[in-house]
Amino acid sequence: MLNKSYNIDQIYNSVKDTTNQGYSKLSNFVSNDEVNILIGILENLFLENEKKYSGRIVEIKNINRAEFSILKKYKDIINKNLNSVLKTKFYLNKVWFERKIFNINTNENYKSELPYVPHIDKIRFFKALIYLQDTSEVNGAIKLGKQKPDDFETLRQKIINNKNVSNIVNNKTVTYNSINGKKGDIILFDTNNPHLAGDGEENKMRMTIRLDFENIHWNNNNLFSKIKFMSKNALKLI
Repeated sequence: MLNKSYNIDQIYNSVKDTTNQGYSKLSNFVSNDEVNILIGILENLFLENEKKYSGRIVEIKNINRAEFSILKKYKDIINKNLNSVLKTKFYLNKVWFERKIFNINTNENYKSELPYVPHIDKIRFFKALIYLQDTSEVNGAIKLGKQKPDDFETLRQKIINNKNVSNIVNNKTVTYNSINGKKGDIILFDTNNPHLAGDGEENKMRMTIRLDFENIHWNNNNLFSKIKFMSKNALKLI
């Protein structure tokens, strides 16, 4: 279904860049017409089929956030070339349709708290964000450092093994950029790369599809559970 403008080598190089510097971007990965089709399909999940998908609608600080797992829609939204590259190193954990609406919050203290301060995640994923609309600081584009993710694995292991170790990154030498993009762009990033959420402006909305991939060696899940999960979803990864 998706745009075939990127060949295997280009996608491989983008994944390699993400491994080396924390993130990369593929512009116009999905055509505007295809994005519009996706939005129509996904919006219907909220209106008609919520009970068929695991999800939640919650208030988080200044955000009304709705996210629904759409793993069953995986084959409809993933580019075959991207999948061919990723499945050599990762298995698919979840696919999310996420919609955020930014609200007024008179308490500005939230900006000094997670996820609005630089951090890494305790559970490590290789993520792909498909922008379903033009995205910038105005509607809360994610902010990313440009660091080699493996350099932060020691810290992540400390976080896992000691609840007193914070996942906040206080390295003042790291510069964070708002990862702005156009409708149809895809952002690849490793959650070991320091990152923080964009807070957006009043009543602005951000819509993305987020694909969470996992390396079998990264997280301390039960090996049997991983094998069972991968076997269950094998057809979706072909």
